[in-house]
Order: sequence, then C-alpha cells, then structure tokens
Amino acid sequence: MAASYATFDTAGKTPTFQDTHGDDVPMKKRENAFLKRVLPQQVDDVPVKWSRRTLLCTLIVVIICILAESWVMFLEADFRVAVVESFPDDKMMITAANSNFKVSTTYHAVFQASFVFWMFMTYDAIKYYNLVQVIACNFYIAGLFVYSLLQIVQVKKDTQEFTSGGEEIVTGSFLASLVTLPCVIALYAPVFAYLTRRLHHDFGWRIFRIAGGNRTIDKAFMHYHIFVLFLKFSMFFLVGFTAIGLVLTKVSAHGMAIIVISIPMAAFIAPLIGYFGVRRESATLMTLFMFCYLGLIAFVGERVWAGFTRKEGNGVEVVTTKLDENGYEVTTKLDEFDRAKIPFSMYAGVGIVLLMGAMVWGGICWSNFGKGLKQTFEFDAARKNGEYVKPDEDLDC
Repeated sequence: MAASYATFDTAGKTPTFQDTHGDDVPMKKRENAFLKRVLPQQVDDVPVKWSRRTLLCTLIVVIICILAESWVMFLEADFRVAVVESFPDDKMMITAANSNFKVSTTYHAVFQASFVFWMFMTYDAIKYYNLVQVIACNFYIAGLFVYSLLQIVQVKKDTQEFTSGGEEIVTGSFLASLVTLPCVIALYAPVFAYLTRRLHHDFGWRIFRIAGGNRTIDKAFMHYHIFVLFLKFSMFFLVGFTAIGLVLTKVSAHGMAIIVISIPMAAFIAPLIGYFGVRRESATLMTLFMFCYLGLIAFVGERVWAGFTRKEGNGVEVVTTKLDENGYEVTTKLDEFDRAKIPFSMYAGVGIVLLMGAMVWGGICWSNFGKGLKQTFEFDAARKNGEYVKPDEDLDC
C-alpha cells in the first residue's frame, strides 16, 4: 500500500493530497524535477555543494566577460561608423575601415564563443564528474587571459590607424571594458583552481565507488575522460579555424563545398561516432571515427596550404594612398589575410594537435575494450535511474 501525506491548501496553491506514486503532481514538484535535470544532484553519499558553487561562480564570470566583450564590439562598431561618416567621398578610407574592422569583429565573435564554450565545458565536466576536464579548464582560463591582454594591444592599434595627431580613442568605458576582461579572468583563475581542488575529492570518491576499487577500470575511466576532452576541444578549435577561414580568406566553390561538409562533421558527426564507439565498445564505429579524423586533419592541412601558397592573394586586397613627410603619395596594399595569419595558423596548429590526440586516446580506449568499462557504464546508469537491484546475500552460507 502506497504511503500518503496531506497538505493544507489555504491559498489554493498546492493540491490537498499527494502520494508517493506521483499522482496529482503539484507545479512546485514539476519545477523541482526540472531543476534536478539541470543542476548536479547528490548520488549516494557524494556531495554536490562544491559542484553547484563552481557552476554559479563560473556563470557569473562568463556573463561579466560576455557583457564586457559585447560592449567592446559595440563601441568599435560605432567608431567604424564614425570613420565612414567622416570620409563619405573617400572610397579608399571607407574600404580600409570596413576591412580593418571586419577582421577585428571576427576575432571578437570567436572570443565571445570561447566564453560560451568555457561555460559548457565546466557544466559538462561537473554533470558527468569528469575531473580531467575540470583540470583542463584551468589551462583554458589561462589561454583566455593571454588572449584578453593581446586584444587590448590589437584594438588600440586598429583604432589609432584612423586617427591623426596621436588622438587617443580607447578611453573611458571603451578602455574599462577592455581592461575588465583580463582583470576578471585573472581574479577568477585562483578561485577556479581552489574549486578544482574541492571537486577533486568529490569526483575521485565517486569514480572509486563506481570502479569498485578496480585499478584497471579506474585507468580505463581516466583514459575515457581524456578522450572525451580531446573530442570537445578539437571540435571547438576546428570550428573556430573554419570560421576564420570562411570570413577572412578567399574560398573557391570547391573549397566552400568541402567546408560545408566539414563543419557538421567536425562539430557533431565525427565526435559522436567516437563517443558512442567507446561507450558501446564498437570496433566498427572506432574504425569509422579514425577515418573521419584523418579526413579532418587532411582538411586542415589543405586549407593552410591553400592559404599560404595562393599567389593572387588570399584575402580582400585594400589599396590605400597616403602622403609621406615630403608630400609624395605612397600607395599601400593591404590583405585581410595578413592580419589573420597568426590566429589562422594558431587554430590550425592547435586543431591538428587535438585531432591527433583524440585519435591516440581513441586507440587507447579501443585497447581497453572488454575490460569492464562498458558494464560499469551500464551499472552506473541503472543505479542513477533506480533500476539497479542489489543482489540478495545469503548470510547463512
């Protein structure tokens, strides 16, 4: 017989009766069910206090960073409009301004995406108790800090190219928003490191419980988490590389067709094949995954080769004419790809390393097939869903 309990309904907000089978579920209970799916929940005796604190702190920092970067993009776009309106009849100046800020806008967009990816990686790591991924986020934060410093230098350089007499444009809220990014990230880095230390204890204990103290399964778990980490980071860097290549380089019809195919493969199809290949211990899926990632490495190499060897120029050429100190006209040809070479090469190099790392750890996980990892996943899923039935123990034997 199901247990039941009564509730008072003085304001008409909750039903007057609720049983343990979930009949007549009140709205508050439905909201709690939604929060249970979103927020980390305690499993057995593994606490979630530090997991929730980590998510909350990271969310606040990411929102601050996104707002600051959005304000930088807005003020930079406003400055571009002012430059264009100041020289309505100077086509060269207008073209140069549009080209210059097209490159910087691309950088800002990728930087914005990196903050969203940071939040995703933190949430995903906590949701699935991936300690390796939490540790990797610390290095990712360091990379964001370095990039935020370089952004200050680059933005000041971009704006000063369109000012005369050394007039300073990056001041006030413009400068404040630029400086906010490295300051906030630098202040949060040691906080996140401390939170990582706290999560290490909670996650390590859970993995020990799942593995049952079996060192073989424990090592297989670690390699699986590293493999998943490579999948996610390779996805992000490859998509960033593709975005920069599409916006800032000339792409032929043939190249466009390859890119259209590679984007969904890089972002979804290939990583999913590898993920399910390991989870289900499928040699067929792992073989397909290896071929997909070899194809992605070849794609990155082809785009880099085409970018640096194309003779007719890789980006949109901008021709500007200025007077030197003696009053002679000096014509300068600018190529959008010249400014994109460093990030383009960086994303390509890091992307290839991550793709190769995913293949290496995919091979390690492949070698661990049949060692009990699949059964451990199934046991953990059944335990979470309440489907696991503890076997009867005969104490008389």
